[in-house]
Amino acid sequence: MFALSFGPGPGYLLVQFSGVFYRLTQLESVIEAQIILFLKRYANNENRSWKYILDSCLRNVGGSFLLKCNFDVCSLPVTLPCFYTECLKSWTTLMEGDNETLNGVEQ
Repeated sequence: MFALSFGPGPGYLLVQFSGVFYRLTQLESVIEAQIILFLKRYANNENRSWKYILDSCLRNVGGSFLLKCNFDVCSLPVTLPCFYTECLKSWTTLMEGDNETLNGVEQ
């Protein structure tokens, strides 16, 4: 038997499998990790069709090079869809003051 439930605190997910409960990581952390992986894949040089929308949104502010810069999402002179705005906010929060990581992102 497999069942999902929320508990013991905010953002925790309990999975019951064969009568045993397993507590999963905080959901917010999992989502943040997926956002960071998404932007790291965007920053690599591979041409993929899923990148075209974000490329067109960021074209006038440096494209993927923007991810190597220290910037404030709210001050960008472009209007981004909410999803991309949240992704970039997560990125800047994580990379704040972390120059080694910023330099390690592939262009």
